[in-house]
Amino acid sequence: MRLRALSHLLLSGSQSVGELARLLHISNTYASQLTSTLVHEGFVVKERTGKRVVVSPNMESPFVQNFSRFVVIVGAYPPHTPLDFLEPQSRRKVIWQLKDRKKNMDELRRDTGYSRTAIYDALKPFLRTGVVSVSSGKRKVYSINKASPLKEPILQLVEFFESDIDLRPLLERISSDDRVIAVSVFGSQIVGRRDRLSDVDALVVVSSPEHRGIAREYTHPRLELSVYSRKGVVQLVRREPWFLRLVFDGRILKGRDFLQSLERLPTATDFGETIVETRRILDGLDELPDREKAKVIMYCIRTAVAMRLFTDERLSQERFVDELYRRYPEFSRYREYEEGGEMGASTIRESRTKILKDLEYVEKKKEKER
Repeated sequence: MRLRALSHLLLSGSQSVGELARLLHISNTYASQLTSTLVHEGFVVKERTGKRVVVSPNMESPFVQNFSRFVVIVGAYPPHTPLDFLEPQSRRKVIWQLKDRKKNMDELRRDTGYSRTAIYDALKPFLRTGVVSVSSGKRKVYSINKASPLKEPILQLVEFFESDIDLRPLLERISSDDRVIAVSVFGSQIVGRRDRLSDVDALVVVSSPEHRGIAREYTHPRLELSVYSRKGVVQLVRREPWFLRLVFDGRILKGRDFLQSLERLPTATDFGETIVETRRILDGLDELPDREKAKVIMYCIRTAVAMRLFTDERLSQERFVDELYRRYPEFSRYREYEEGGEMGASTIRESRTKILKDLEYVEKKKEKER
């Protein structure tokens, strides 16, 4: 229903809650709950115009931008609507299984848990519009048609829902843990810049320093937990205020009120301290094993990009990820190095040079402000 509401708003423009309820044929109470959820997720914004409160799509949201483009493209494939490809969930789940490789019916049944009938039904709009191809012969194999103009926008949207599907039960368990105060998922997972090696980055705040070992209880190859105590996260925000900006641009699963209280902390940060520390880390790179080097360089790249954007007052989750991949295209390769590959000395030198330039930029900008 969230997608149906968002689709109506994109096609019909701003609506009051009552108008949206009539469009969707639902009660005003349900429409009010639905819009509150969409506002919380950042998909729509509420605005008061006179005595009316209207709801509009939040066009600054990367998901809404992708969905808007998708709505336009699907208009060329009547009688299909955007929702035909995204609802019910079985359609998203089946197409997601084909994103990386071809699969036959038995493989799709095994990976989705659906019956043959449910899978055939889920594939109908994709087969009819040429998004999915099927081989001839007795043992049919299904694959995504790379030439289809619908391929990219569909996968981008489905990715928002399904990319961390195997992690959701684990994230829910972490959020329901009594020792945990706050949980937020952030980073490239949020804005659709992912590859097969992408991790899910999550901030976890625990009630006491003795609970920081909680990370060992919730391990997963694709889950990168940053665990802090109450005191630790306060020190982090004072030292690196840009971190909180990225967290709020993410998906907060628990503790929104606690995280919002951190915004009131004084953040008269000494950027020089962070710059000195980052340079010291880079100077000690040669002494580290390759796998550790990759992790350290990724940390330094993220810090340098976030600090520079924060200094220019241009920091947002989307801009952060775009700038990171634009100016450090080698960033994704460090994930492969972290998995055990060998790192080239020239790549390390290139990254180190760019990081130092970003740090120097921040340093000079701060000197001018004094």
